[in-house]
Amino acid sequence: PPEQAPRLIRYLDVIHAETAIPAVRRILRLTDDLEVVTACLRVLEDPEDLEIVRSFCDDPRWQVRVQAASALGRIGLPEDVPMLRRLVSDSEWWVRHRAAQALVAILAAQPTVLDQIEATHYNEFARHALTQARAEMRLQ
Repeated sequence: PPEQAPRLIRYLDVIHAETAIPAVRRILRLTDDLEVVTACLRVLEDPEDLEIVRSFCDDPRWQVRVQAASALGRIGLPEDVPMLRRLVSDSEWWVRHRAAQALVAILAAQPTVLDQIEATHYNEFARHALTQARAEMRLQ
């Protein structure tokens, strides 16, 4: 049943079934259900899925944007920095937090770029999110 789909999709992350990822991609193309979409985004870990993930960064639902930002933190590239700079100023705290964590992950080898983004971002909340994400990274 559809209400059980999100729970079952989350198990795919645990078993890392390579044969299941094509099904996740197909599900993302066929559904708009919030729980199913967020569950699918949680399991994507292949750079091959970047275009799919990027397509959800502008979703009107903040829960989807959170998972898209998290996925970019796992598989994103430096070319995703502009999108993440935009997401780090999102109106929702969780989106800002995950986007900041993704920026820190992607730009870990470029601390001066992170310094510049943190110091010059127009949004005060974005600057705070970046400060927090960088502090969390240092603690790890």
